[in-house]
Amino acid sequence: MKLTWNGPITYSVGGKFTYPKYSGVYIIAKTIDGIKKAKYVGQVNIYERMKVHESNDESNSCVKKVMSNRDDIKVYYTEIKNETDRDNAEFTLYNFYGGSDKLCNENTPFGEYDYDISGPFLQEIEP
Repeated sequence: MKLTWNGPITYSVGGKFTYPKYSGVYIIAKTIDGIKKAKYVGQVNIYERMKVHESNDESNSCVKKVMSNRDDIKVYYTEIKNETDRDNAEFTLYNFYGGSDKLCNENTPFGEYDYDISGPFLQEIEP
């Protein structure tokens, strides 16, 4: 299955991002020394999950640090309604972007490699 990517969502005036209110997978990327690096991949209702990432309720200290300067953040996302498909897409992205060695993800997603994750964002984000 080929994914159709949207984004990037960037920091807006007033300090808020505007996220889609559907389920899918997403990538949080941060610009470090002029290079966009993938920092976290996730799934579920993108709006609800990103509200947690932005809040003081975020329990992942690495994500909290990444989100502390939102001027350098870009979020890429795609809608995927089926939970198994989301699991597989998240798993593929997690492994593509370097797994626990490079990402803030505390747990390895469960899934299988069966997604074409290509999109224009791949040219912008380095593992």
